[in-house]
Amino acid sequence: MIVGALYLLHQPSEDPPYLHCVEIHPLPGLELFRLIVCMSPFMLTQLMHAKRLSIDMSFKRVHRWQEFEMEAWDNERMRCRYIHT
Repeated sequence: MIVGALYLLHQPSEDPPYLHCVEIHPLPGLELFRLIVCMSPFMLTQLMHAKRLSIDMSFKRVHRWQEFEMEAWDNERMRCRYIHT
């Protein structure tokens, strides 16, 4: 999986980037930590303009993946907005 993500990250494309980061970090005494960040330009803009952000680490769609979901407060609409991938 990580090899495919690295390959896609370095491919030239005319489309706006969705895959932003692919990293592998060794953690002492544990497995390798693999980080893949995917986010559309719209979602990235929402995240960059968020004033109050909360992260739900219990969000899971894929077994053995440390997936998470972000939520931000929208002052214009006076409600929470989810920042999904």
